Amino acid sequence: MSGIRKGVQARIRELNPLALFTHCYSHSLNRVLVNSVCNHRNIQASKFFGIVELVYTFIEGSAQRHGYFIERQREIQSDQRPLHLVGLSDTRWNCRASSCQRLLNEVIFKSVLDTIEHVCATTTDGNSRGTATGLLASISTFNFVISLVTVTPILLAINIISETLQSCQIDLLTANKQIHVLKIELQRLRTENVWLDAFSKAENFAIKLGLNTEFSTQRSRRVSCRVDNNPSTGIIFSPKDNLRVNFHEALVDSMISEINSRFPNQLSNFAFLDPRNFEAIDAEENLLKLVHQYKKISPDRFIAEWNLARHFIKQDTPLLDVYNELPHSYTELRYMYRILYTLLVTTAHAEKSFSKLSLIKLSYGLQCAKIV
Repeated sequence: MSGIRKGVQARIRELNPLALFTHCYSHSLNRVLVNSVCNHRNIQASKFFGIVELVYTFIEGSAQRHGYFIERQREIQSDQRPLHLVGLSDTRWNCRASSCQRLLNEVIFKSVLDTIEHVCATTTDGNSRGTATGLLASISTFNFVISLVTVTPILLAINIISETLQSCQIDLLTANKQIHVLKIELQRLRTENVWLDAFSKAENFAIKLGLNTEFSTQRSRRVSCRVDNNPSTGIIFSPKDNLRVNFHEALVDSMISEINSRFPNQLSNFAFLDPRNFEAIDAEENLLKLVHQYKKISPDRFIAEWNLARHFIKQDTPLLDVYNELPHSYTELRYMYRILYTLLVTTAHAEKSFSKLSLIKLSYGLQCAKIV
């Protein structure tokens, strides 16, 4: 689809070299998340999500374990409907946020611990007992708890932006603003105050569940003399700082880097066609950069029309209504708005329709099979 030589992008540009290619914002944001959490350079993040996935497959993979998990929830909190665990998937975009948010529920986490302990004590299968023992040792550590507490707000923020980008009514300028807001929020979640607040919440969460609030110590790796033979230049992090630097900050930095690479600023100049940005100091300068990309548009006439439009188009005018308020004689400005309106933002809403049609087709086929 996006191939620069034989893809649809290349075929369209053969007909119109000035055509702009925009990848679906929803799919791009999903790739930001998947590439960040599956980054082989962030080993701690990969281990954390591997443990989360193993918790799901271990409990939900057996009807007996799942039944005990549901029963434990009813015993702990009889007035609430029991909940199921949520697995991880690269194509179900909200699954990671839902999975971590579900595990952060005290009743769910307690029921998970009790279920795994029950399997350790009752099963006769050696493989199941070994998996349960290792899984129990992993999720009972304070490292796992604080990782769960710190990563959940990050995933929730990305999930909210992802749902916004899937709207069929969203325009390019709104989508760019949402991406910009997400970068600001990720930078806020990286600050020391947020980390200390998450650490305090993790301690309270662990105390309520009866878990240890001390970090598990790891054997420090010996540095080769070929790398550095001077012990005074080495940096040794405490377990707390190691988790913050090599897990939390590394994960956020990876997401911000992915966002910068997948959402370039080449379309940002279109933002000054929004009436709310007409009065920006550098609006005219950035619009001239945009106009120079199109030889059919006269820069002087375009700026003249834009300056006139600023006087009769109100700042609260919706972006999609600006074109209809422009006189037909404003040919250059109307041409630029037509380009803006045709730039694709998301295909997620259309794909949802195809997914529903597939489910209907599958259900209809099963009903026909029963009749036959």
